[in-house]
Amino acid sequence: MNRTTPTSPPRPRELREARAVLKKARARTHSVSDRIAYALDQALLEHPERLSRAADYPGWIPGHRR
Repeated sequence: MNRTTPTSPPRPRELREARAVLKKARARTHSVSDRIAYALDQALLEHPERLSRAADYPGWIPGHRR
């Protein structure tokens, strides 16, 4: 799958499972940076509209150098 291709939002079951995984990971880590990363992951799960889409960067080719 191309990373620039928009995907459909997670279904309720997938979202619950992802939340549970993040909650367990947050509880097990002692790293502040990991906790921040898990909080950002949670925000993106809850608000997928915040992710960029291919339409945000017209003409951009992943990995292409000018």
